[in-house]
Amino acid sequence: MRLHVPWIMILIGGFSFLFLTLTGSDSPVRASVGAAAIIGSTVNPLDTTLNPASFDLGSVGHGQKELLSFELINNSASPLEITNIRPSCGCMKMTTSTRFSIEPGQKQEIRFSLSLGRGWGNFSKKIDIYGAENRRLHTLPVKAMFHPGVRTDAMELVFTTSKKDDIPTAKTRLVFSASGGRTSPVLTDLKSSDSRISFQLPQRDDATGQTTLSVQAASNWPTGRFSAQITGLCNGLPFIVPVRGQAFGLLVHKPHSWNLRQIQVSGFSPETLSLKRADGLPFKILDMRLEWTREIEGLDISLSNTPQKDGSVLIKAFASEPIPRINKGFFGNVIITTNIPEESRVSIPLMGVVSPQRKGQR
Repeated sequence: MRLHVPWIMILIGGFSFLFLTLTGSDSPVRASVGAAAIIGSTVNPLDTTLNPASFDLGSVGHGQKELLSFELINNSASPLEITNIRPSCGCMKMTTSTRFSIEPGQKQEIRFSLSLGRGWGNFSKKIDIYGAENRRLHTLPVKAMFHPGVRTDAMELVFTTSKKDDIPTAKTRLVFSASGGRTSPVLTDLKSSDSRISFQLPQRDDATGQTTLSVQAASNWPTGRFSAQITGLCNGLPFIVPVRGQAFGLLVHKPHSWNLRQIQVSGFSPETLSLKRADGLPFKILDMRLEWTREIEGLDISLSNTPQKDGSVLIKAFASEPIPRINKGFFGNVIITTNIPEESRVSIPLMGVVSPQRKGQR
């Protein structure tokens, strides 16, 4: 048997060599050829073209809507697969398919709608175009300039009104400023969406490059929150100024909604509530209580009030130990009873978050 073993091994080795010789040029090489074929069929971004390569809309106003289109051209010798077209902002909506193929030498029109908001200054967004294997092929910049050379000192107007009396917070102003030594902005075609929001003629001052718009909210709004807007043209371009506010009766509270923010430890919250008569006369709080709309088990908040020299009442919230070991938001209403016959009861929204401190945290 020892004489035959080497011959058997030689025979096995010979067959193995013959097998590898015949099959060695197949599987491993064929796999790499397949990979090369896949890579070779992937279109190089340099072989594709966007027309136009970008959008610059120039000077624009608020609320404008545009319908835009561009072409994606396949200059390669292989089919081009588009798997996704993704705008960077919800203000852009694709109106054509975002998945398609383009044959060699062909092009595809791609359309989208653009809704411009109400900013001041640069508008810069983009649309990304993806090919096979989620590979980004192109980025299409979309740019514009809201009201070039003009700024406002606020993005919106906020009012507090009272049915019982005119209060200072029912009036405000909006200042339009020109930059770069330009003359003051010209405001025309001014309109209010609600007659209870009124304004005076704009006052221009070329020495400062400013135009001031004085606005007032009437006292006859129903109790609660209200909203409106002022529109017009600024140097010939449309502008929109949102208006919002809170209408009160005789009692005015600040803030409109009481947010205690984070409660981490026991004690008084730094966030306080101020309650005041619109006519400035003193009054008394007879009772205060909390009505929960979303309660956290174990959270105990008590209320205290202190009369102030200006006739208002300052209200504080105290969180007692132990603070629940949970991260969760709470909501409710502060129900206040007063000695005012015309407005003996007022309800104020309350909210906050329990976020207990971790060990070692200060």
